[in-house]
Amino acid sequence: MSLQAKSVVNALLMEAGEQKVQMVYNARIREVEFGKKYKIVCDGKSYYGTHLVIATGGRSYSDSGSSGDGYELARSFGHHLVDTYPSIVQLRTNWPYNKSLKGLKVNAAGILRLSEQDGGKVLREESGEVLFTDYGLSGPVVSNSAPWWNPICLRGGI
Repeated sequence: MSLQAKSVVNALLMEAGEQKVQMVYNARIREVEFGKKYKIVCDGKSYYGTHLVIATGGRSYSDSGSSGDGYELARSFGHHLVDTYPSIVQLRTNWPYNKSLKGLKVNAAGILRLSEQDGGKVLREESGEVLFTDYGLSGPVVSNSAPWWNPICLRGGI
């Protein structure tokens, strides 16, 4: 087994097939109850089972059928969820030079550091390609650092 998500899915599907698990596709879960068994209500039809795997995907790619409902489902079972943020995104800026630098690629080292008033700690160092766009910055350095800077931006920093 690799560390790829696909191998986890394949292993789960193979075991489900061996256990004769009934798979239901293209159905929205409307309600889940737990008594002696789980009762899952999907589009007016009920299913029962002794185990439940929540594998609904996140909010970021709704074209895949994922709406983020799984977060609320997990919360309804008492799970604590951490805040989620987009993780592979570009950095939008309001620099006046964006359009004039559009298309320029440079190899750069990026260092994401907290402000001096917040301790000046280095959160992330990344080196590689940075692409200037008409809206800001893109490329591997920016995208790979997004999980660290995105929460700061959403809280009003950077």
